Amino acid sequence: MIWTFLQISLTIVMLLHTSILDLKYREVDPKTWLLYSPLAVFLALNWRQVILPLYLYSFATSVGVSYLFYRFSLIGGADVIAMFLVAISNPEVPSLILRGLTLLGAEPIVVLLYTLPQHLPS
Repeated sequence: MIWTFLQISLTIVMLLHTSILDLKYREVDPKTWLLYSPLAVFLALNWRQVILPLYLYSFATSVGVSYLFYRFSLIGGADVIAMFLVAISNPEVPSLILRGLTLLGAEPIVVLLYTLPQHLPS
């Protein structure tokens, strides 16, 4: 349980920090993302609980769609890197309220689907 809270807390810290930089300077230095790359350790800690084919499909789809959005100038490059880091650092996040709400390994595509409406032009 402590690893889950640490995983979620560090991901939130990363997203808050980079969001503040993005709002303040309108860009996030790539070196800033290197600071948060150790979050990938959570993939190593959770890989036995994850349904690997589902995770790989979810990861590839979410990062691929994010990259396509970047290529069509719908989102910025920092958004793609953020999606990559969130997907790799959160391979399995158990639901803290109702335990049956997650599929082990589907989190990257769920994150993409939650964030997708805010990036589409209206």
